[in-house]
Amino acid sequence: MPDKNIFSSTKLFKQIFSEMVLEYQKLSGLSIFKTSDVYIKLKTLASQIFSLQTKLNWLEKQVFAQTATGIFLDYHAQTRGLFRKKASYSIGSLTFKISSPAKEDILIPAKTLCFSPLAPNIKFSTTTEAIIKKGETEVSVDAKSLNFGLETNLSSQTISSMCNPPEFVESVINNNNFEGGCDEESDENLRLRLLSSFKNISNGCNSSYYHNIAMNHDGVLSVNVLPRNRGRGTVDLILATTKQDPDLLNKIKSELESQKEINVDINISEAKIKKTNIEISIETDKSILFKTISQQTEETIKNFVSKLKVYEPLKLAALGSEIFKIQGIKNYKFINPSKDLFINKDEIINLDKIKISQL
Repeated sequence: MPDKNIFSSTKLFKQIFSEMVLEYQKLSGLSIFKTSDVYIKLKTLASQIFSLQTKLNWLEKQVFAQTATGIFLDYHAQTRGLFRKKASYSIGSLTFKISSPAKEDILIPAKTLCFSPLAPNIKFSTTTEAIIKKGETEVSVDAKSLNFGLETNLSSQTISSMCNPPEFVESVINNNNFEGGCDEESDENLRLRLLSSFKNISNGCNSSYYHNIAMNHDGVLSVNVLPRNRGRGTVDLILATTKQDPDLLNKIKSELESQKEINVDINISEAKIKKTNIEISIETDKSILFKTISQQTEETIKNFVSKLKVYEPLKLAALGSEIFKIQGIKNYKFINPSKDLFINKDEIINLDKIKISQL
């Protein structure tokens, strides 16, 4: 991209109009009155020039991958075989309970809706039927969020309300986290992948080649390519996925097998989850409610950890930098972990619980 914008000399409408008036008076030797025909014509022409200039500036941004946005960035990405990732829902399980052993089988219908009082607008639906069998007090069933995005990832013990309670069922809870929800890939993240594809050219046999093919699949969050991990002629791909498509790894392997070079043994596996708890004390501006800042801090931590890739460590300085951007944060101290968290090549860090206290 050029160092300077092609149309960097953007002028305001008033500036364009005043220059036109001065130039007309200079060339004609005549003064212009506001009620004159010339004045009205120059003002109309200046408006059109300003509009054209604005459109040209917008067009210039769309020409370059570094500044393109929206659908035009998608077009740039497609020239490199890249596509914007779609938003996805989260998945987990819900446990339905009764206080005393069932006298007969109790049906939990599919599409039973539940929600968390902390996020009542996000609904979770059971994906199959389940039965609390006679003599038992609970049953767990797979469920997914009806909404899409990162906000659908909820911690354990938070989903406790039912929209349409099944008959005789008294309570519901999620004993494990709901995970896998992600937002549609942002312009900045897609741009990073696009620019990276220019820096690391895929040649059909290097790490970039395998990485790009895997990352093009919806549901793949990050990839770590390990060439020669099991010796010469081997390539291992460690994937972090949303876990929504049980056949995703086989689909990627089939695609790679049909395109790989001769005598290469490919192995694809899901990244191992390295769960971590984060405990932090924060000093806040007393003019702002601690609860408000605490909620913002929790969201910041969740967003930061959710963006970590396979084999990427949790660096407290980087996380702390994001926390300091929150209005009202004066100081902070990490209690757990107390130092950077490093992981193995086949692992990815996943957030379990967050505890925030006053410093």
